[in-house]
Amino acid sequence: MILSPTRMRRITHTVARVIGERRFGACQYLRDALRGRRPTEAKAFNAQAGRQQLFLDLMRAIPFHEIIETGTFRGNTTAFMARRSGLPVYTCESSPRHFGYSQARFARERNVHIAFSDSRAFLQAHLERRGNPGTIAFAYLDAHWGEDLPLFEETRILFARSSSIVAMIDDFNVPDDPGYGFDSYGPDATLDLNYLRLDAIPAARIFFPAIRSSEETGLRRGCVLLAKAGRTADLLASVPSLRAWEAH
Repeated sequence: MILSPTRMRRITHTVARVIGERRFGACQYLRDALRGRRPTEAKAFNAQAGRQQLFLDLMRAIPFHEIIETGTFRGNTTAFMARRSGLPVYTCESSPRHFGYSQARFARERNVHIAFSDSRAFLQAHLERRGNPGTIAFAYLDAHWGEDLPLFEETRILFARSSSIVAMIDDFNVPDDPGYGFDSYGPDATLDLNYLRLDAIPAARIFFPAIRSSEETGLRRGCVLLAKAGRTADLLASVPSLRAWEAH
């Protein structure tokens, strides 16, 4: 018997309600693994080859100590960053189902540490917990979805705590390249430079991908990289797959 999509959604909702969203997410991962449909790193960074190369260029140019991620989802980007960098990855997910899926996926990965948490609370706790203020971290911010948009607060938390952080924001408007997609949740909640109000972050430096959207692959979502002026930002300026952005 072939079930209709509506019927399947109802069954899925019922099962998840009975066993709990976390367990249901873990079951989804096990189902995919048993069917040979394991999630793939090829989908990392929206399956964008240019963005993947940009990440690798960053890892070569800057002596990062750790990676921080908000918005694990099913862990494709998490897995790519962990494997290609060899660094510890600290990541958080606020959806119980997605958390359950990724928790099962990374159960045996010692350098991946996943938390079930709101991204703002996660960043506060992580930055307070780590002892060395000179730790150089790469932060990948991808927890934005829906009405509760944490991005503005995420950037304030990061740059208030450390001057040695490089933050990459996914789904961001690239001002001079409309071919890149970006998220907008209303007139005051569009992921762009106006929303971030970077003039309030002392000495913030801004970088966009050097690759044009017409040359990118995958979903062609935009991104921006932020760093405070200093040694880390100077190293960013040397990365060939980036271009510095000056206020226009």
